[in-house]
Amino acid sequence: MERLRQLIHEIHRRSLWQVLGIYVVASWGVLIANFPLVAQTISGTLLGRESDQPIDLGFIAMLTESGDSVAVTITNENGFFSVTSPEPGSFLLHASALGYRESVGGVFDLGADGVMQIEFRLERRAVTLEGLVVQAERVAEEPTLVKTGFYDRVRRGLGQFITPGDIAESHALATEDLFFGIPGVSLDYPSGGRRIVMMGTRGFCSPTIYVDGMQVVEGEIESIAPLQTVYAIEVYRRAGEIPIEYSGVRSGSAGSCGVILIWSRR
Repeated sequence: MERLRQLIHEIHRRSLWQVLGIYVVASWGVLIANFPLVAQTISGTLLGRESDQPIDLGFIAMLTESGDSVAVTITNENGFFSVTSPEPGSFLLHASALGYRESVGGVFDLGADGVMQIEFRLERRAVTLEGLVVQAERVAEEPTLVKTGFYDRVRRGLGQFITPGDIAESHALATEDLFFGIPGVSLDYPSGGRRIVMMGTRGFCSPTIYVDGMQVVEGEIESIAPLQTVYAIEVYRRAGEIPIEYSGVRSGSAGSCGVILIWSRR
């Protein structure tokens, strides 16, 4: 009888754990059903426009229409890339690669679980040996800009860059003159002065300005950094372009705005 009771007890104990196991599995099933995994993906191939050859190590950024970065990736040896957004919406793709002109494509509309396949083509940008030699000489003469990461950001291809060579060859009479011709950047004239403004998500706004890595108070750039002291300039017009080390602080009466980095001669 004792042995029989032990067997019955063991059967009941195992049955209880089996029931609990079924319950736990069922509970997880309910949780998974209530929280579906949703992703919106754009995949494709980055190619040269003239050659149709795949571009290896190209940089692809998935952006919202307002310029916010959603995802970034690098193409493989076959030019393949894939970027995914956790939310549905309308997106732009920014592509850049060494030896090619950067380009923005879209708008691509993706609904829930939307998948899109595209071919992205970049136009070749001619780079002469003479230009490479001149650039190498300038980099060698500009160790300060190398240390600040200026040339690393130039190679990354996001933003607009005014190099020491550009400044030397320009006919600018004041620092503000260097910004003429940059899309999305304009001059404002408050109280007879001149101030740089950018087109933000809600209209024109005042960008955050850094001089030698330090944020400065808003004002006329010529008074903050006179032309004769300016070595190089970086202009970031959208949130998706701004380097992460300078994206923590934003200013501007219209909300989020761009960033200008000014490097002075030392």
